[in-house]
Amino acid sequence: MERIKYKTHTINLKNSIFSKRKIDGETLTSELNKLGEQGWELVTKVDSLTNGWTNNVVLIFKRKR
Repeated sequence: MERIKYKTHTINLKNSIFSKRKIDGETLTSELNKLGEQGWELVTKVDSLTNGWTNNVVLIFKRKR
């Protein structure tokens, strides 16, 4: 039986009409490429919402043990 290991990575966002905070695409791409080189595969993402605004994005990865 194949054994799988899981890992989560949380991106904290502060979404409001008063905030300009955004995800830096270049930094995210670099981090995702590093995880990919280590054998991690992005499975899905989950948004955490409060009052209709996304507060956190949780990325879920997997790889063989």
